[in-house]
Amino acid sequence: MHGKLETFDDAAQRGVIVGDDGHHYTFTLTEWRGRGLPREGSRLRFDGDAGRAEQVFDAPVPQRTARQTRDDQGQAKSSLLSPWAVLALVLVTIAPLLASYMLLVDALAMLLAVLGIRQVRRSPSRYRGQALCGAAIAIAVLSLFIWGVG
Repeated sequence: MHGKLETFDDAAQRGVIVGDDGHHYTFTLTEWRGRGLPREGSRLRFDGDAGRAEQVFDAPVPQRTARQTRDDQGQAKSSLLSPWAVLALVLVTIAPLLASYMLLVDALAMLLAVLGIRQVRRSPSRYRGQALCGAAIAIAVLSLFIWGVG
């Protein structure tokens, strides 16, 4: 069963749990299996029978995910833009200026964009830039199509 610790008397080493079913269950410190002393208001898990609680534990709390990571000084870390993504976007931007090498530069930009996507997927908490990689690939394919037709 689950419930909430209503009261706990340190001197008498007795406590009262209000179960999720609305009934009150008493227990002594000898039935306590949690860490430290029981704290009033905490959620508990226990075996209840005829107003008595046995095998009383702290109720498990689901682990929360971090919204952001922090460094040793407590400053929030921001994720870095993947260098592969930046390089791919730069290459695809300057490719039209290098008309005779445009095919090679666009192919290299697509390769770097794929490496950027791989880097972002392997370390999403550290790197970002998947959209830049997608844009670099789209621009490279479009310019190759235009260059190939023209």
